[in-house]
Amino acid sequence: MAVAGTTVPVIPRWIAEWGCIPLALGALIAIALIWHIGEVYGASKGWALAAALAAVIVGPWWLGYVRRRDAAEARQEQALYEMSQFEKLDVMTGSGFEEYCAELLRALGCKDVVITGSTKEDHGADLTAIAPDGTPVAIQCKRQKASVGPEVIRGLEGTITSGRHQGRKGILMTNATATAGAHSRAEGSGITVVDRVILRQWITQARTKIEQRRVHGMRPAAKAAVAVLGISAIVVSFVGYQIATSVPSTAPAPSAPSVAPTRSALPDAASPGSVVRSFFAAINKHDWQKVWQLGGKNLGYGQYASYRGMISGYRLTARDVVTNLSVRGDSVAGRILAYETTGAIQAYSFTYVVRGEAIVSGQQVLLGTSYSR
Repeated sequence: MAVAGTTVPVIPRWIAEWGCIPLALGALIAIALIWHIGEVYGASKGWALAAALAAVIVGPWWLGYVRRRDAAEARQEQALYEMSQFEKLDVMTGSGFEEYCAELLRALGCKDVVITGSTKEDHGADLTAIAPDGTPVAIQCKRQKASVGPEVIRGLEGTITSGRHQGRKGILMTNATATAGAHSRAEGSGITVVDRVILRQWITQARTKIEQRRVHGMRPAAKAAVAVLGISAIVVSFVGYQIATSVPSTAPAPSAPSVAPTRSALPDAASPGSVVRSFFAAINKHDWQKVWQLGGKNLGYGQYASYRGMISGYRLTARDVVTNLSVRGDSVAGRILAYETTGAIQAYSFTYVVRGEAIVSGQQVLLGTSYSR
């Protein structure tokens, strides 16, 4: 199951099966027509035909590519939805669960995800990866019915402190629950426990990222197609104007007076860092209207993509504490500690893009969960 990305062939299958023969014949015919019209009627009309042919060829290709891409992404999202049902996770084999965890990490933005558990020398970790913030991590995957105890944490702790994976941050991923002893040991050694509850949250975040890519993402081939169509339209319009007008007008067009706004007339925009701080301050005050205006309406919140759903998403939040805030242009990065009413303390890293006085896009990655004593 490919959750991290969907590969869609740029060339339709029927062309790939037939090879380059139809493309070569079509290109020869097009060149002959353009050359003939340019010789007989003038070069400008030849260029007009070239632009029209480009639009005729690229238009259907672009529509077909979008259709194939959307169908592939719909299958991908459906596969992730089906695999996110825990009754299916609970009956996976150990290796199958490792592969699923690897794909989930890729979907969440991790790089260089490698499965090591299938080898005889996994050295206490089933996966290795680079987290979105650049931290090297070693992941132990446990698919089991019984709760995970502190002995699993002890084994992972050994491999990241003195074993082959020394220096990496440890992560335990399991479909089961973790005992209080396991949580306590993990908290003392800096290991992140992704048990049944947190794993469900990670799956929701992965599905949200895939949905956002479907709405906002544009592949390089799509960008090229849009550029070709735009250039074709400009060329056709220019050539048509040149043909329709035998004598170009030399009278200068009247220019509209432009009045530049004075500095005092322009409102002072809030800095990106202050917008993000105001956003979390509004969450702590439960000022949901302000949270929505400062960026809540743009962040999606997965299945809570509405005002009422956003409020529901924060129902367990007691307060958020912002740490390590850094600003680079429109981008604001940092970390937060989310204190929940259940006693859980969740650490997140975030990156937001701020324009004007609101967050327009961004992402949060769960780093770990601890519990207040």
